Amino acid sequence: SPGAFYWYPATSAASAERMVIYLEGGGECRTADECAAWRGGSGPSSLAFPPSRPLRRGELSADPLVNPDMHDWAKLILPYCSADMHSGTRLTPSAALGGAYFGGHNLIAASLAALPAQPGFFSPSLVLVAGSSAGGIGALLHADYFSKSFPNARVKVSPSAGFFYPGVSSLRDWRANATTPATALGFPRDWAPFLEPNCVAAVGADQAPALCTDAHFAVRHLRTPLFLRENLFDRAKLANCGLDARGFVPEEGVEYLKAWGGWMRSQLREIASLPFHSFASGYFAPSCLDHGDNLELETAPWVAGVPLVTALGDWLLERPAGGGRWPSRGRAAAQSATIPPGGSAGSVAMIPQGGSVELGWHASGPLWTSHLGAIPPGGPSGGAIPPGVPPARDSAIPAGVPPVPP
Repeated sequence: SPGAFYWYPATSAASAERMVIYLEGGGECRTADECAAWRGGSGPSSLAFPPSRPLRRGELSADPLVNPDMHDWAKLILPYCSADMHSGTRLTPSAALGGAYFGGHNLIAASLAALPAQPGFFSPSLVLVAGSSAGGIGALLHADYFSKSFPNARVKVSPSAGFFYPGVSSLRDWRANATTPATALGFPRDWAPFLEPNCVAAVGADQAPALCTDAHFAVRHLRTPLFLRENLFDRAKLANCGLDARGFVPEEGVEYLKAWGGWMRSQLREIASLPFHSFASGYFAPSCLDHGDNLELETAPWVAGVPLVTALGDWLLERPAGGGRWPSRGRAAAQSATIPPGGSAGSVAMIPQGGSVELGWHASGPLWTSHLGAIPPGGPSGGAIPPGVPPARDSAIPAGVPPVPP
């Protein structure tokens, strides 16, 4: 079926040159059986796409009470029907994966090419690229691609629940005190995934299909400002790594979650220390056990006394930290289960406000100050990585891969 997108012109003259691009999520398929059963995202065909979609929530919302900074911006929605994290470049079907085309990247490219002909389109001066889950990783790995597509605009990218994967090991490898190689976590070669050229040049063509599609490595080679929205304990990523945290969590699972929390904090702090991202990028990371439902503007818990709508807006519009317009609908309550302090087997309780959370955005000059929520001793994730746990997957970087250039 043909590709499709949804276009909404700006609703005010003041925002005519400002645009949100949103990549929808909805899972993936990596085997022929999975692809035969896949019905995620908008489904496997555009033939069932509705003729229009309401702008209901988050950065797409047209409600100024929900979305005070972007409610009147132009919006481009890219539906998800390719099962490949928006990454595939195939022009022929994959026999190994049941005949699917995996053309997610091709759909992005075609949509952007068609955009100037749409009614009400103005060449943008500021673009926010966002997406959740599969749409989040698609936004992240295409960050520099979007920047190059709008050379006269400031392009910023804020993926939600899309950092697949931080520097973690699977439950099986953690048991063996081993690291999980990037080849197990990057994208299948049968997707023919889009690879960011800077990353390919840094790691080499042989390693690029694994390393340049695994967020832990790929982020080091991106040069577009990022604002990551990630739960410290992402249920989907945990499930893919072998831990089902939807119900009872055994004692071993609790210890694995403690290690995971340490890995996540290490990953966020690594990003904050990278030469480019240390002054241009940031993150909003509540200590919640959830995937992405609690990372919308309306649903996110406050972190270090700051709501997501303010943190995102301050970073996007480069306002003084905390200077954004606060939502008038009051404080959003955290609805996600987390491990309580000193958590035990089977624990899935609410973390109290003021518990272990992180917030950070970083910049030089007078615009921003740095913020980091306090992590209480013995907090939900235990803070430090337990002894004997591999610190991260850096040991999985093949020998000879050069460091990130300054």
